Amino acid sequence: MPKFLAAVNSWDPRTDTIPMHIWVHPWLPLVDQKHTTLYHTVQTKLESVLNEWHPSDESAYDVLSPWKPIFDLESWEQIMVRCITPKLLAVMQEFQVNPVDQKLDQFYWVLRWANLILIHHMLQITDNLIPTNLLSNEHIRGWLNIGLVMMNQAAQGLEVVPPGLRAKISDEKARKKKQSSSEAQQMEDIQAETG
Repeated sequence: MPKFLAAVNSWDPRTDTIPMHIWVHPWLPLVDQKHTTLYHTVQTKLESVLNEWHPSDESAYDVLSPWKPIFDLESWEQIMVRCITPKLLAVMQEFQVNPVDQKLDQFYWVLRWANLILIHHMLQITDNLIPTNLLSNEHIRGWLNIGLVMMNQAAQGLEVVPPGLRAKISDEKARKKKQSSSEAQQMEDIQAETG
């Protein structure tokens, strides 16, 4: 085990072409879960290589993602909170909304991590996307809620109909129903007169 731990400690993603999980994961079934030294060493190594990381570098995602199912939830959250979320939060604070020349790179850097970061941490990162003065507007909140309902419908595999189209369809059905009942009444009147 000492040689194995030494190999983990000497691993450097900038110079080693083989990712650490490739050669560590096969040994994990042979390591007692209670042997926390290995897990702690791997966690410490991952955190140390992330010190200089910037969210524009996608390699960190590739290095970390194979470890999510290996670490317990608490350890995984520690890695995310110490190394990833602060840097994603920093790039989102620099994010500028500019409809004339919108740059979405920072948004995509953050979005890439959505399946690795716990939802409450992801919400902290994205909270600043919509200014509070807009969120306090009841009309805008209403439209955001409509969008959320549509996203939930899509996630559930349901048909998603844009709200304006839904109202138009509903109005059309009501008009046809009214027209049908009016035509039916006219037919009854004609039959009563001829009848």
